[in-house]
Amino acid sequence: MYDTVRATLANGSTNFVVITRSSTTPLALTVAAAPATLNAGQVSIVTARLTGANNAGVAVSFTLAVNNSGATLSASTAITDGTGNAVVTYSAGANNPTQTVSDSVRASAGAMSGAVAITRVGAGVVIPPSIAVAVAPASVSAGQASIVTATLTGTNNSGVTVTFTLPLNNSGATLSSSTAITDGTGRAVVTYTAGASNPTMNVSDTVQAAAVGISSTAVITRTGTATLAYSITVSASPATLTAKNSNSVVTATVRDNLGAAISGVTVNFAVSGVLPVGTLSVAAATTGGSGNASTTFTGNGVAATDATSVVTASITVGGSPSASVIITYP
Repeated sequence: MYDTVRATLANGSTNFVVITRSSTTPLALTVAAAPATLNAGQVSIVTARLTGANNAGVAVSFTLAVNNSGATLSASTAITDGTGNAVVTYSAGANNPTQTVSDSVRASAGAMSGAVAITRVGAGVVIPPSIAVAVAPASVSAGQASIVTATLTGTNNSGVTVTFTLPLNNSGATLSSSTAITDGTGRAVVTYTAGASNPTMNVSDTVQAAAVGISSTAVITRTGTATLAYSITVSASPATLTAKNSNSVVTATVRDNLGAAISGVTVNFAVSGVLPVGTLSVAAATTGGSGNASTTFTGNGVAATDATSVVTASITVGGSPSASVIITYP
């Protein structure tokens, strides 16, 4: 993000300075367990998720802050992956076998920590089944694959046949298999491959998983191949210099064909006009979150009365649009 500070003297002389404010998102930690209710000897996947800047490759420590069931963890530490997730396995113990007890798994990374409660039900208690479907990634292009995971929770959730279908299939997608067997953690996995129907459109497909009389669905977006068009506008502040060697902040704004701001695009600036034309502080800048990139134009100090300069901003993506603004000398 860019801020501009202007100083003006009583004689009308003015000058500008552009200040760039950088920002980073602080890390935050959350912990989840799936399933969160289980019988003795069953397994739950405990995921600590770090969100924010630099969340990959971080060591996370796991402990059983409360352990009424005599549970165990597969590891005491795990390293976050590229998505910020660190995963260990919780195995419910058999202490207090006739009682329903609660355990707690705590995850810590530096000064951050979080915990999740897991319920180990007593012997003879039947946990009703439930099923959830997750897809990763949730948006793919034609021909790309997404991993579909159905997680069955409840008593006797391993070794169960799960049936997968595509109730909504706008892309012409396919599944690697119509059935899969749940493993020891209650998970069954198939692969979704996006089709090429309606190639220029973003379309939605749904994957359904069904077992033991219950079902659940997840949505996958197949992105289209329509040409992405960008537009660029340019403004100068001020557009008329107050002195022959004063400054003007030139801002280029990049948006897509739906009007959304586009960040991370390199904008190239150039100046032309009646000689001498003045100078630019930078010839290229990258758009921020608001789609803006800026440079500072400085007058040459000897321009003739009514002389003008033209600053042009251009990009090389999204149709390579360009736009200009006229800056007038006093």
